[in-house]
Amino acid sequence: LGQVYLKLSSLLMGLLYHGYPRFRKSSLLHLSPLTTLAMLTLVKGGPPLHNLLQDQFQKKYLAKFPEQPLPGNPEVIETQIAIWERALRTQWQVANTRHAPLFIFVQPNQYNEDSKPFSEWELAHAISPSKLNRGDRLAALRERAQALKQEGLPIYDLTQVFSKTTETVYTDTCCHINSFGNQIVAQAIADHILTALLEPAAKKTRPAK
Repeated sequence: LGQVYLKLSSLLMGLLYHGYPRFRKSSLLHLSPLTTLAMLTLVKGGPPLHNLLQDQFQKKYLAKFPEQPLPGNPEVIETQIAIWERALRTQWQVANTRHAPLFIFVQPNQYNEDSKPFSEWELAHAISPSKLNRGDRLAALRERAQALKQEGLPIYDLTQVFSKTTETVYTDTCCHINSFGNQIVAQAIADHILTALLEPAAKKTRPAK
């Protein structure tokens, strides 16, 4: 039954994120009142239904495999972060070997504590009680990212990029953001890359004291 919940959840998000944009661009579909009603119902009811299906899947999974550690377990968190760190170090080594620029960004997530003033829509549709334990994992991830940055890895923390954004940016209970949020993140990424690339050139042109 848990697999059924998971498949239904994936199907629902596929319809919401792929079907609705196509519907908006198709003038023929707009001629059908029933199609319009179905799509509007999907947009309004899709996110909360998706959250419910995800929560039900997690409950069924934990009921069947009670011996499995919960996602917020410290050992699980450390294992996940260690895998992430090894991947970053490998990328860094390859980039250094090929003398290629590398930029690593820690993406924003709504479960980072005090990272965004949520809109009413986000509070209703973009926060899942079953995922609140992600906060500990995300805090540990940021701490490790900071330590790696001090070692010299080109890591940039974007988790606070929405700290002053009151508009809706999160579109589901995972981490996905809308076009407005993507514009903010893209601008932050561009600023970091330009600063990093232009800084060496600026140092070379500074007159010697």
